[in-house]
Amino acid sequence: MANSWYRKLVKFVSGCLLLLVCVVVLSAGSTFVVSDVAYAAAVSWDGGGSGTDWCTDANWSNDVEPTSADTVTIDTAVTVTTSGCVTEVRTLNFSTLNVGGTAAAVLEIQANIGTGGSITIGNLGTVTQKNATTQTITGTLTVNSGGTLNHTDNTTEVSASPSYAVKISAATITINSGGTVSADAKGNTGGAANANGNGTGGGTYGTGNSGAGGAHGGNGGTDAQSEAGGTAYCDITSPGSIGSGGAGANWASIVGGDGGGLIILAATGTVTISGTVTADGAVGLVNGNYQAGGGAGGGVKITADTIAGIPSSFTVTGGNAGGTNGGGGGGGCVYLGYT
Repeated sequence: MANSWYRKLVKFVSGCLLLLVCVVVLSAGSTFVVSDVAYAAAVSWDGGGSGTDWCTDANWSNDVEPTSADTVTIDTAVTVTTSGCVTEVRTLNFSTLNVGGTAAAVLEIQANIGTGGSITIGNLGTVTQKNATTQTITGTLTVNSGGTLNHTDNTTEVSASPSYAVKISAATITINSGGTVSADAKGNTGGAANANGNGTGGGTYGTGNSGAGGAHGGNGGTDAQSEAGGTAYCDITSPGSIGSGGAGANWASIVGGDGGGLIILAATGTVTISGTVTADGAVGLVNGNYQAGGGAGGGVKITADTIAGIPSSFTVTGGNAGGTNGGGGGGGCVYLGYT
């Protein structure tokens, strides 16, 4: 009997090496009671459960969903979803979150971050925001070389209320050389063949062969038949909208370019940009003289105590038309605020 409870005690203590607090009370009958306490752990994705959802316990190396005390690593070729967390009304919690590094790991943030420390997106890693809610962390957001932060494509929503955007608030934000924050062609979709572009400032299709450009920060370009491009509507003092799509052309499948999406980054400290920030519109398609309009550039808003660095690229360019007969997309809008 003594050997039995002793072996159980040794097994328990060996599993508590990382416990912040470990309380054991032994009774005269050779039993013990353990308090239920949280502990910090290094947790990695092993995909041992059914599906690829964050909130499936068996998908993690310790078979427990990560807590706010854990260092979490996703570095295997997988797309980790969080729709199950949304269904269960749960949040994503971690002390440190690492995505990528050696494998093409993707994390979709559809459920919101609850208690989060720092996020590092490494080489081959991608974090895709799948909602439009500001995600707040208390530490640093770092996008390293080969890493990407983006958001899910929007479709035909009203431009001022996108369904998806990159919205991150942190203490500090660092986009290193080779790192990318992108919302290219993730705004309103271009028009189908013979149809106007989608969004508040969608390009116009009339009776000719080509389509006009979508608008956002600037007006969309007029096409060769003098059909008007969209009218600009972005609030340059606080960008919160997405680019509109270009009009389609008079030919099956020759669609207009999609508008650019939306990136909002806020830091209480410093934002350092040495990599790429881009929310460009897409080029309209072309088939001979049938040339669709380009999508408008998207929106970028960055606020911080200090904004530093020399970006390798920073663009919100409208997409070109499919050819000289179509209208180009208007430029997007950018706001940089610092104290």
